Amino acid sequence: MIKWIFILITLSLCSQIQINAQDYVFDDEKKCLVDANGDCMPNIIFSAVSFLSIIPNARSSALGFSGVAISPDPNAMYFNASKLVFADKQFGIVANSYHWKIFDYNDLLLNFSGYYKLNDNHAFGLRFEQLLYPKSFREEFNTKEFVIEGAFSKKLSKNLSVGISSKYIYSKLSEGKINGIDIYPAQAFAVDFSLYHRSKLEILDREALLSFGLAIKNIGSKITYTNSINKDYIPANFAIGSALKIDINDVSNLTLTLDINKQLLPTPDTTGAIFQGSSIHAAIVSWYDAPGGIKEELREYFIGGGLEYWLYNTISLRTGYYYVNPLKGDFQVFTFGIGVKYKFINVNSSYGFDKHRESDYTSNQFRFSLLFEL
Repeated sequence: MIKWIFILITLSLCSQIQINAQDYVFDDEKKCLVDANGDCMPNIIFSAVSFLSIIPNARSSALGFSGVAISPDPNAMYFNASKLVFADKQFGIVANSYHWKIFDYNDLLLNFSGYYKLNDNHAFGLRFEQLLYPKSFREEFNTKEFVIEGAFSKKLSKNLSVGISSKYIYSKLSEGKINGIDIYPAQAFAVDFSLYHRSKLEILDREALLSFGLAIKNIGSKITYTNSINKDYIPANFAIGSALKIDINDVSNLTLTLDINKQLLPTPDTTGAIFQGSSIHAAIVSWYDAPGGIKEELREYFIGGGLEYWLYNTISLRTGYYYVNPLKGDFQVFTFGIGVKYKFINVNSSYGFDKHRESDYTSNQFRFSLLFEL
């Protein structure tokens, strides 16, 4: 068990991990560090409290982890809170669960989100999310990780809205000493900023709705589990997305969605230097600091998208794909999902697998969502 907690602490502090440049050579043509065989070495961007980056809900997970611009529901609290004011109902709440297995341990992420529309122009939202480690692990080390978030959404015009969220993050992986190092609970505060626009149009004489969304997430304080003056970044992220909903006929419609994400975190330096600027400074330099220049910067964009089909506004089928460059994390996840809606109740489930990473948590991803809107 000590090995397991050491792994967690290491992963949580891994924004300090750098590639040892003495072991590799930088290739000017490939724009990366290469090993003795001339192959590029991964240069992955890490952060603390990485559970904040886990997609909690089944609908978006089935759509290749895209959700910035899809039709609003309570799960907009995670992706883009500015959408809340465009929700069809006055009130909504959702419970999400995500279960996966890693290192022979069963982990569970629980998420509860909701919104309330004061009127047609203003809405509020709340979100609580907790990562549950295995029971034996929680009892021995008293681990606890959660986030509490509140949001406000406002229409600026008939088709445009803005949103702002603030959140409190708490992470306790252990207490006491690990390998002689004092371990403490970590806390952070962060904000999100978001935009959402949608417009009606016609495509082949069919009614359609085109939506765009933008979200800047987790801009806030840095975090540490020790007395070290070198604190770690939380997973700040920039996301932009689009969704196109087309009415196929009177009883069915199809939505195509695409999201592009970029971490607003400094890229590890090939010299071993550690960037220690503020989170805002890090977000700015993240657009141009990659050692491999523009070629490496382009590798840092994560892409996900999918298709959603609704029949009689009752049954939905979804599929999607999510891609991360092999040198920046190496994810190629195929996703699938189904949903059933009856009156004010909506039940969704999703499954995702990464065909070339069969041994880790991406190989079997199960999510379940229960949503109520009135």
